[in-house]
Amino acid sequence: MKQLFSLISVYALLIAGCSKTTDEELMNKAVEEHKSDNVEAALEAYQELIDEYPESPGRPGDPLSGQATRLA
Repeated sequence: MKQLFSLISVYALLIAGCSKTTDEELMNKAVEEHKSDNVEAALEAYQELIDEYPESPGRPGDPLSGQATRLA
């Protein structure tokens, strides 16, 4: 029984660790939402990118990206 619990715990940790969205995925989502005129979803994705990956190159607020720091 302990072995089963340990196996389930390890599996849950692996899933949780691998499920975080990358900065590139967030940027792609924001751009696609923006292209689809879904402004609210685009702003949410851009803001999540800023909050989760403040050092990501090309993110909104990056001096080289030409985008505003706070979008919402």
